[in-house]
Amino acid sequence: MKRLDQLSGGPFGSWVLRDVGRLFPGLNQEKFRVFARMLGGLSGQTVNQAEVARALGVSPPTVRDYFEIARGSFLWRQLPAFIRNMTKRAAKHPKGYLRDSGLGHHALRIPDVTALLSHPQAGTSGEGLVVEELCRQLVFPFGFCRSFGLSE
Repeated sequence: MKRLDQLSGGPFGSWVLRDVGRLFPGLNQEKFRVFARMLGGLSGQTVNQAEVARALGVSPPTVRDYFEIARGSFLWRQLPAFIRNMTKRAAKHPKGYLRDSGLGHHALRIPDVTALLSHPQAGTSGEGLVVEELCRQLVFPFGFCRSFGLSE
């Protein structure tokens, strides 16, 4: 059985070069490819777009556009923070998940199940799978709530 990164130049490479490159001709494909790989590490966490922009060396509006492209192409699911009637000590950044756990494993360079079970992202990978399946089945708005004490 071939490893995921041996198939047609890797899924991120073919997705960025073929699909996203054609839809957004002015896009810096190299920066976006790095961003797409970063999504594996960001999956299951609250996302501060300013920190992602600093890590990539691009402006915050560019990162906002990158997240919009990822959401619009069904690569990324963003859960808004539920802040209605909450104290001011609640986290307000959205939480995001890669919608395809296989792509997440590829982005994190996890080659097989044994490596996944010993990887620090194994829990968030499973959480992302459950969240994606629940969001597909639910017919009402969804979100998450996290206090600054990190309880969800």
